[in-house]
Amino acid sequence: MLADEVPFALESCPNIYADTSWAPGYLLLSWVRKYPSRLMFASDLADNFETELTKVKTYGFTEQEQQSILEDTAKNVFNLIQS
Repeated sequence: MLADEVPFALESCPNIYADTSWAPGYLLLSWVRKYPSRLMFASDLADNFETELTKVKTYGFTEQEQQSILEDTAKNVFNLIQS
């Protein structure tokens, strides 16, 4: 799926989530603000992990948006319980 199709998919299918891999920061910022609990951190390769993380940490996301991307969405999707 191309990044430009993500908003259409998120609007059409409330049961899917988007991830951060290979998407430019400006798109991620707009997605997390429009679909705040449906964007999850991801990296397509171990070598890209730091790049993807840096994008989330430096592109202007609020602390709450970062927490949502890096933690909260995955906890919700995978039904993870915090100990």
